[in-house]
Amino acid sequence: MKKYFLAVITAALMFTLAACGGGTSSEAPSNAAAANGTVVDVPITATNFKFDKEEYRFKKGDTVNLSLVNKEGVHGIDIKGLNVSLKAGQTKSIVLDKPGTYQIVCNVMCGAGHSTMVSKLIVE
Repeated sequence: MKKYFLAVITAALMFTLAACGGGTSSEAPSNAAAANGTVVDVPITATNFKFDKEEYRFKKGDTVNLSLVNKEGVHGIDIKGLNVSLKAGQTKSIVLDKPGTYQIVCNVMCGAGHSTMVSKLIVE
């Protein structure tokens, strides 16, 4: 009887965990957005007072999965006009539906070169 009870409890627990799903973001792109453009994973790597690229270029309609990697120092990013603010290890998915040039800045006071830590995200 105890084995039966334990098996039922284990099965119920497994069912409950499976029903919870594994997703960590409610901002996943819709299939319609992915159909209009490509889906791109973009890690932005920050070192002391610079990002790994001076500019990041995409096409209108692309879905971009942005993440921030701190390779040196402690940094964060804001992308003005796109409602993006990330800390190291965070990810955000955005659909680039408006052409333009958006400024990427470090949002953590990281030292003497903080004000020069700038890059661009360009949507064509």
